[in-house]
Amino acid sequence: MYFNPASTGFFNGFYKGTILHRQQWTGIGKGFVTTFASFDAPIYDVRKKRNKAGLGGFFYMDKAGDSKFKTTQVSASASGMVQLSKKHFLSGGIQLSYVQKSFDLSDIQWVNQYNGKRFDANINPNESFSMPMTNFLDVGIGGRYEFQSAEITYDTKSFQKFSLDFALFHATEPMLQYVPSTEEAMKNRWVVSAHYLNDFENNSLGINVYALYMKQSVFEQWMGMFLLRMRMKSESHITGLLNSPVLSAGLIFRNTGFLIPNVRFKFSHFEIGLCYDAFVSVYHLMPKGMNAFEIQITYSKLRNSLRNIK
Repeated sequence: MYFNPASTGFFNGFYKGTILHRQQWTGIGKGFVTTFASFDAPIYDVRKKRNKAGLGGFFYMDKAGDSKFKTTQVSASASGMVQLSKKHFLSGGIQLSYVQKSFDLSDIQWVNQYNGKRFDANINPNESFSMPMTNFLDVGIGGRYEFQSAEITYDTKSFQKFSLDFALFHATEPMLQYVPSTEEAMKNRWVVSAHYLNDFENNSLGINVYALYMKQSVFEQWMGMFLLRMRMKSESHITGLLNSPVLSAGLIFRNTGFLIPNVRFKFSHFEIGLCYDAFVSVYHLMPKGMNAFEIQITYSKLRNSLRNIK
């Protein structure tokens, strides 16, 4: 939902909840600390035996540095889904958010507090120590195309999924105004992503590939992920049960110069993901301590059989 509201409730299950914690750049001061929690669920059409819509939302909070620059966001998302044919689907979604941004200057060191030899906290910097704050309502929209193929016979099972996502955030370009004398429009953020998953036939292995591109004003970022999946035990080819444990491991690469080992383990209704950002670029001088650690836990109540995928 963070990257596309059209993904809300777009899964083969009853509901899904995720929590995430990330610590970044802890070696160079207070760094960044990010907390994320989400919940979404599909609305199931019993008559047609497929999902027709989705509802959900998430909470996001990020806090950074000595200035305690803080972003808090609460979002609600809704989607609608259309089945084009047996294996092809479209969805569209909208997201409404309340966003608050603030910072605290009380712990900041100012240039004019340097006495010629060292920093002197007793020198009055003649700066305001109030907590500037801005808040606004935000709108995001998105669309998704998805292809799903599940083939089950008495002694074989295979599953493929491909999706293509497009989303626009800050659609109304809300104004940021921390103090009366400053005003700035938050530019649109565009997101395009693609995902391919293949559990190979007659094999315990599979692959999970993901690519994402984002652009906001003159700033852009892209990343790619490749994971190798291994199912830990055989599934029933008669019922097509999907609840076997799955171990995934691989790498994410981000164009800012970070190589990110990623390990995920799915068992029962849970999935745990761990990743570590390691800076690897030879073209930039990066101070020590710029790495990051992230843990994600997802609990989902899924439908048990591939035969339920519609």
